[in-house]
Amino acid sequence: MRHTSVVILAALAAMAALPAQLAADSGPDGTRFAAAQIDAMDINGDGFIDQHETDALIGKVFSYLDIDRDGSIARQDLGPGGLKLDVNRDGLVDATEFLAPGRAFIRRGDRNADGRLSLKEVRELGSAATRPRHWADSR
Repeated sequence: MRHTSVVILAALAAMAALPAQLAADSGPDGTRFAAAQIDAMDINGDGFIDQHETDALIGKVFSYLDIDRDGSIARQDLGPGGLKLDVNRDGLVDATEFLAPGRAFIRRGDRNADGRLSLKEVRELGSAATRPRHWADSR
């Protein structure tokens, strides 16, 4: 279980690092890597990534890790990343906490507020990750 958890957390960390990787791996506009990410995450084939798709993908990971099917995963089973996911600090990570990074990913990139990420919006996530941030931007 410990090895599997580490692999799963690495996948979730990769999703969190996606914006920076987009900019680094795809040339000046991030198109190639952004298109590959959309292809990998676009379950319904509409050319966009939406919350239902990220919830479905991350939910499968959660179900896999929730061995006793009680709706939560012990924080320590998730390694160091479990502390960040355990928002209420009860020692358990429930599905809502586990899905939160994927939902934040959609909210952060959805510039036109249509509930999904286009190729352009995924590319912009990558370029935003490499721009210096002003202190006021973090509020």
